[in-house]
Amino acid sequence: MELKPEDKIRIHQARKAILRKLYKILKVNPRLKEDKALPLMEAETSTLFDQLFSVFEGIVTHDPDTVKTKAHARKRTQQNSRSEHVGRFFIHVMEQKLHDADLHSCVVPALAHSVSVMIGVEAYNQFQEKINRLIEFAESHGFDYDQMLASKPGQEIMKSIYTLYRSEMKKSPAVEEKLRKRLDEALVQYSIRNEGKENVNIEEEVEKGLQAFVRLIQKGIAA
Repeated sequence: MELKPEDKIRIHQARKAILRKLYKILKVNPRLKEDKALPLMEAETSTLFDQLFSVFEGIVTHDPDTVKTKAHARKRTQQNSRSEHVGRFFIHVMEQKLHDADLHSCVVPALAHSVSVMIGVEAYNQFQEKINRLIEFAESHGFDYDQMLASKPGQEIMKSIYTLYRSEMKKSPAVEEKLRKRLDEALVQYSIRNEGKENVNIEEEVEKGLQAFVRLIQKGIAA
């Protein structure tokens, strides 16, 4: 199949974007083990791969509009399927430090999802609405998810969620037990799905994850 010059450019740009993203992940997480690096790489590059595939589909169908429509639809679907946005915004302010603590791969997502329980339904929905508006703005201006997280509005939302979570954690002495239970459930489910493939010391991983997380919250890392 003969590629048009503009098709070659789009493919080249998509490939370069994927390589840059992978390089950034490796640079930021040089000590990350394979079992944690691969899920992270997959999550962070899935949108880029979808865009690359959509370019090929558009070439095959010879319909340029198909490329734009499918790429946009896939991008929205992928973003909506991410770990829920409020939790992702919350965990982003400490994500690197949590990875540095060498936690199990399913611990960080479980901590992110704890936001929905900790800050209450009303506050959670308010943050979700703010993030949805920010996502719409980012999409309309061609910004990707990482750029949105790094933006000033994105940073402000993150710190607001973090501050509220920290405040609620100080109020309730039972919070740590709730978090321990949530981490335990996540690790048990992981062990069931990967039975025979990996031996996980659930109790040890729960305590390690809980201690690292609580320590970061108490330090006020996002203050």
